[in-house]
Amino acid sequence: MLMLSLAVTPTAAQSLLLSGGGRAVPDAMAWFVDRVPGGRVVVLDYTDDTAVSSVNALRSAGADVTYLPVTSTQAANASATLETVRSAGGVFLPGGNQSRYIDLWRGTHLVDAVREVYASGGAVGGTSAGAMVLGEVVFDASRGSITSRQALHAPAHASLSLTTDFLRLADGVLFDTHVFERGRLGRLLGLIARHRADTGEWITGIGIDDGTAIGIDSNGIAEVFGEGTVVVMAPDASVNVTVADGQPLATSAIPVAQFTEGFRFDVSTATLIGSPPAASAFSAGDVTVSGEVWVDGSSAPDDWLSDRGSVRHLLSQTTGGVAILAPAGDPEAETVADAIRAAGRFAAVVAFDPADPDASVASASAADVSIVLGLPDAAGVALRSGTLAGDAFHATAALFLGPASRLAGSMVVTGIDDREDAAFRGLLGVTEGTGRIDGAVVVPGAWGADGQYWENQTAGLAWGLAQSSAGLGLLIPEMGWVHLRDQTMTASGTMPVLALDTRQTTIVGFPDERANATLDNAALQALPIGVPVPLGLGTHRGVRPPSRDQLFVYPNPSAGNVTLTVSLDRAEHVQVEVVDLQGRRVFTQAWGPLSAGDHGLSLAWPPRTPAGVYVASVRVGDRVETRRLTRVR
Repeated sequence: MLMLSLAVTPTAAQSLLLSGGGRAVPDAMAWFVDRVPGGRVVVLDYTDDTAVSSVNALRSAGADVTYLPVTSTQAANASATLETVRSAGGVFLPGGNQSRYIDLWRGTHLVDAVREVYASGGAVGGTSAGAMVLGEVVFDASRGSITSRQALHAPAHASLSLTTDFLRLADGVLFDTHVFERGRLGRLLGLIARHRADTGEWITGIGIDDGTAIGIDSNGIAEVFGEGTVVVMAPDASVNVTVADGQPLATSAIPVAQFTEGFRFDVSTATLIGSPPAASAFSAGDVTVSGEVWVDGSSAPDDWLSDRGSVRHLLSQTTGGVAILAPAGDPEAETVADAIRAAGRFAAVVAFDPADPDASVASASAADVSIVLGLPDAAGVALRSGTLAGDAFHATAALFLGPASRLAGSMVVTGIDDREDAAFRGLLGVTEGTGRIDGAVVVPGAWGADGQYWENQTAGLAWGLAQSSAGLGLLIPEMGWVHLRDQTMTASGTMPVLALDTRQTTIVGFPDERANATLDNAALQALPIGVPVPLGLGTHRGVRPPSRDQLFVYPNPSAGNVTLTVSLDRAEHVQVEVVDLQGRRVFTQAWGPLSAGDHGLSLAWPPRTPAGVYVASVRVGDRVETRRLTRVR
């Protein structure tokens, strides 16, 4: 049985539009304007530098637009300002700097007026910083902006500054924008973890990419528009977090999902509600480690050879000779070999030729340990098991260094460091890796100091998993490495390794051009430093704390009828609507009013309903909860 809390949703038909910045999304603007009573929208700005792109996009969608700069606290309390806002059916906030919105407007009557528009059934939207300030919790940037590199390395730092007393239109949510374009996946994780550490409460984090938007209806159901991807992190009470001075971020597995255009999802739980026709089924296989493996995300020999570096750890955990597989004449390979010899171990640099791998292995046949350094992506298939070279390689402990760490998985995402906009332009590819971590995709060098390839790394990881049906993605930071053996992984360094587990993912989808992906029901974890973590991240979705009303659905999966057991603390009407993943209604049932107490309600599948995954929306009074139902034969 699954126990769920019933989320409280507003009774009026409020609508929210959150845009990730960059180019306006015409379909999203049309969705927004269609939900503005009377069609008049006030564009509120903290500066008098007219937000031309937002104004024009709203007008193109059919809105009657009034541009209203409110550049001081005095203006935010002026009766003329408040009258203009209250007479509109919609409010839109352009991009800029969220700290300016908060500094000028917090505690003013203008904030109350915007809330009144929303509460009366109006529509409120924003783009970039203007979207970020609409959540219950806001990264306020009062100490300047922060990057994923900073948030993951030092989540307790004062720069992760959060505001909880601004507009608060989206209960239980923190929004971030430009999430893949600017590599903010780690920042989003750090922000919601910091809120948990500060308050004891988890909040849902939603990151929206540039050129992408979500429209949220009054039931808390979001629809994705545009070119990019939306990521939703929905931790529950079972998720643990470590945010402490001088320590990198660490979490247990957090339920996470990504959605692209045409998908609909429940904001509070990241549950998939509906899919576009292009969506496809996904099933990842097992993830297994062949022998003992180290994967180092750094490209710097000084990091590899430091007292706490991966090479030193490798030498402490293994015996015998070391073969360094590298391109002919690679100077870094010689540097590593010299350090190993200085430690009293035999080391040989083997000029590895992917076109003739068996000859290379003959030179390394006496080694017990292999180090892979500087090899091209094409070397992956040459070192897979089932060949002379591959079988010899898989018989050794193995350390992958720098960019060659991509070869550790079963599939390699190619093109990540070819050009900065490779993911944006859809120029990434996949090829076979060595399979030392079978069923995995590895992306090293994450969060490099220059930020050059952050979008490629974060978007490419999800895209590579979806393309290759892999079950585990490892985003290895520039300042970290991970050791895998006996089906566990142990991270080291000054930044966490992020593990993305897709073994419970069932649906994938892809944008038209960009390299990213929809992945439902995944899990994300910032691995703790020095603590072994099972290769399977465990149950992805925990049970949220129960409210007074409790809902049980069983059996699930089911070949026959499903029983819905609901415990009510007062008389209520109950209605269930079941739809397929394309949003098509399958059946609706209603009861009531039911008296306070426990009720067992039978959901009857219509005859000849095919096996598959469906979504049930259960409405109890003015509260609604959505969950999947799986029908089997």
